[in-house]
Amino acid sequence: MKPAGGAEDFSPRAGAEYGIIRAMNTKTAIVAAAASLIAGLHAEVFTLASPDGKNVIEFTVGEKVSYQIFHDGKTLTDLTPIALEIEGMELSTELAGSATSFRDENIETPVYKKSRITGRTNFLRLDFKGGWAVEAAARDEGVAYRFATAFGGEITVNNELAPLCFPKAGQRVLACTDWACFDPNDRFQNSWEGICKEYDVADAFKSAKDGLWYCPLTFLYECGLAMCVTESDLRDYPGWNMLAGGDGKSLKAVFAGCPADLRFLDMSGRECGGDHGFLQRCYGRAGYIAKTAGTRTFPWRCFIIAQEPSKLAENDLVYVLAAEPEEGADFSWVRPGKVAWDWWNNWNLKGVDFRTGINTETYEYYIDFASRNGLEYVIFDLGWNDGMDMMTTIPEMDVPHLISYARERGVGIVLWATCAQFMGHEEEIMEYYSKLGAAGFKTDYMDSNDQHMVAYLEKLSALAAKYRMIMDYHGMFKPTGLQRRYPNVLNFEGVHGLEQLKFTDETYMPDHDANLVYSRLAAGPMDYTMGAMKNFRRDAWRRNHDSPGSLGTRCHQIALMGVIEAPFQMLCDSPSLYLENMECTRFMSKVPVVWDDTKALFGTPGKNIGIARKSKDEWYASAIGNWDVQKIEIDTSLFLEGGEWETEIFADGVNADRYPEDYRRTTGKIRAGEKIEATLMPGGGWIARFRKIPDEFPLSIKDIQCRDPYVVVDRAAGRYLLFTTYYVPQGTPGADYFGMTGDGVRVYESKDLENWSEPRQVLDVPYELLGTSAVWAPEVHFHDGKWYIFTTLNYPNNTRGTWTFVSDDLRGPYRMMEPHSVTPVDWCSLDGTLYVEDGKPYMVFCHEWQQIVDGDVSYVGLSPDLSKAVGEPVKLFNQSEAPGVRSDVRVTDGPYLHRSKSGDLWMLWSSGLEDGSYCTFKVKSESGKLAGPWKNHELLFSADGGHAMVFEDLDGVLRLSLHSPNPPPNERPLFLPVDDELNPIGW
Repeated sequence: MKPAGGAEDFSPRAGAEYGIIRAMNTKTAIVAAAASLIAGLHAEVFTLASPDGKNVIEFTVGEKVSYQIFHDGKTLTDLTPIALEIEGMELSTELAGSATSFRDENIETPVYKKSRITGRTNFLRLDFKGGWAVEAAARDEGVAYRFATAFGGEITVNNELAPLCFPKAGQRVLACTDWACFDPNDRFQNSWEGICKEYDVADAFKSAKDGLWYCPLTFLYECGLAMCVTESDLRDYPGWNMLAGGDGKSLKAVFAGCPADLRFLDMSGRECGGDHGFLQRCYGRAGYIAKTAGTRTFPWRCFIIAQEPSKLAENDLVYVLAAEPEEGADFSWVRPGKVAWDWWNNWNLKGVDFRTGINTETYEYYIDFASRNGLEYVIFDLGWNDGMDMMTTIPEMDVPHLISYARERGVGIVLWATCAQFMGHEEEIMEYYSKLGAAGFKTDYMDSNDQHMVAYLEKLSALAAKYRMIMDYHGMFKPTGLQRRYPNVLNFEGVHGLEQLKFTDETYMPDHDANLVYSRLAAGPMDYTMGAMKNFRRDAWRRNHDSPGSLGTRCHQIALMGVIEAPFQMLCDSPSLYLENMECTRFMSKVPVVWDDTKALFGTPGKNIGIARKSKDEWYASAIGNWDVQKIEIDTSLFLEGGEWETEIFADGVNADRYPEDYRRTTGKIRAGEKIEATLMPGGGWIARFRKIPDEFPLSIKDIQCRDPYVVVDRAAGRYLLFTTYYVPQGTPGADYFGMTGDGVRVYESKDLENWSEPRQVLDVPYELLGTSAVWAPEVHFHDGKWYIFTTLNYPNNTRGTWTFVSDDLRGPYRMMEPHSVTPVDWCSLDGTLYVEDGKPYMVFCHEWQQIVDGDVSYVGLSPDLSKAVGEPVKLFNQSEAPGVRSDVRVTDGPYLHRSKSGDLWMLWSSGLEDGSYCTFKVKSESGKLAGPWKNHELLFSADGGHAMVFEDLDGVLRLSLHSPNPPPNERPLFLPVDDELNPIGW
């Protein structure tokens, strides 16, 4: 049998090579003698070390099997017995053999806090007579063990012996205990949402021995080490929980018994019979914890070890040990993202002309808000269906219309439902809402971690994957690696999150937040649901269910976006409040939800935590604190890689202790390695975005393959920005004749038009909407305080049109405004450009020869925000009106308008000459107005180049920008001087 996550060779090897030692020496005799009451006098010891040699798990095999954990010579656990109790079997502890192996990890992680996990994992397998084994794994971030059996058929597991034993009292522990147990007679019917507090192990264990202690549990040692105890690869088996052992030094493992009687309840908590309900509850449990396959591996018992507690944020142990996706499984369609949430803010909107609530008009508003602010999803939470049957929606909600309305705007709809509503109807529900176009489900009220629920959630995950639906598992226990096997499962609750502030007058939240990274978050992503815009002091806090707020500062809420790993991350507050606080909203909406790297910066449990996370070419550093005022220092040498970086920082305002909504946003520059000092106010936070400033320009203009070059001059920065599409060599998969891959729009930067930076992506093609990837001719315009890209995209039916994308920042990112082109959707048109006349915006574009034979240049009015056409298109001229042009292929493309200082209105446009070369014409409006007429077309450039525009360089010289030659892959930008009437100067 093989550990999940790879194919290991367990043949015997020279153990020391893998950090593994089998010993029967003096040390073994001492250990065995000390453990004689547990392991017997004739014991063998097997020691598995991590690749760096610091983490060690040591097994003593005698009358029983026990383990002990060490780090760098320090004892972290006492000798601890382990066993499986299987009905009708007495498992022998007589060894049948041992084997070692290792695995070099190189795991690509599609949805995670790192884009790739590397490193080595060492393995040990101890086989016992009768067909069972103990397997162990050791990595530089921790160790783990699990059982494996080869009995065949089905077995009944009565119990598992998996306690935690400590060498002495005195450890501290971060723990969550019973908080919302739904049945006082059954502690396993639980929401797993305890408040995370720090306890003295001895005192806590003795005083709370009747309470359930959730994993993860994090133990803090006097030497500064931290060890987080949790599990991985939990499948068809109950979750690992603890009870106090009563001696102040141990915890007893407890597992939920299998349900003896499961019943459905309605929304009032009454039994409702039938085959579905709002809730499912267990009435009595069997005397065993699992009936399962006799040949299988069991969950990994994980011990994540960190020399500094904050380093727990970097660990990968749970993910690495979890089961991989099935061979050939495709999860490329999974889209992590942010979601506008409704329930927390109670559907509160203001300034609208409809009654807000669970109705079509309200959700159209939420969808529009999400679309305009780059949020990927909107939740339909409690109330959209009748509470029992997910196929029965309320009359006030036109769900099919809303799903379609959202998809047209690039927004996915996620439907909230209880777990019980799915049961028995999973396939029907998934198939129906998948065909309807919903993106997935937020599933709630699992309220158990027994075998029944664990197995059911894996079944639901697989079914969701089949129908390409994402899942957010709310109301459940901590993650155990399920998201590796099913990357469509984006998030898990198992946390006392922000929603609980709707129900409590207590003020523990910032302290609790400062503990979560060291405990619950170490197991995996966390559905905390942050982003409150109403922020309160400790002494001013009062719960308000209908108009909720948060404890601590505004920046605490913003910083949680970077602190908490959440691939499906909710913005919990009302769109109305976000619109009133757009500076915060814009920043929160662009904080990524998946990351390429994660680094712990500093931290003390219960006091503060600082984390840096990388996404593409940006870093975000975040910090939160408890109720104390405290100074922090961000050491950028821990994460920034050389050079100069732009910064955007949100920090607590100087008056945030009195007015928690007070914050300060600043921008600036910093060199990698510099330190930033900040003050966290009570319940405070701090977050910064770092973007690398190119300090070298490695590319020559001759290195840049570029069609349709469009140049914007950033005079304040002394930079030229060259916008273009992405090209690769012909023959590359996905590339068309011109080498276009549909990767989007990129920008190069330069100080001198000769030497250029590497390109950076500023716009992604909405492939999921179009189903095709070609992108053409980006133009960038500043209008009414915003930046716009006009670019041409193909429709699946091979027509095309010009679309508008918008950004507050010249350097993007740019987001789609409408889910259709501005030019008529049934036209084959391209190369739209902006022209403003008498205060009114117009798009000038080309109607293609492929559709009308004699291509033309036309214009159409635009709405004030440039998102859509106003009125009907008007033709200005045809290709055939120009001299010397081809008569067989009557191309028009690349119109661009220029108003000279003398008041003349000129247009540049391109076509082909009879000899086949690409060319550029200029033509003047005889009226000086857009409507023309446009006559007397003059050939300006005939050396196989075109698609021109003009810009004034940093020295005040007007330049013509075009590409030449035309055939790929040889196209290069040219920047030729011209006078104000577009006449050549020196060429």
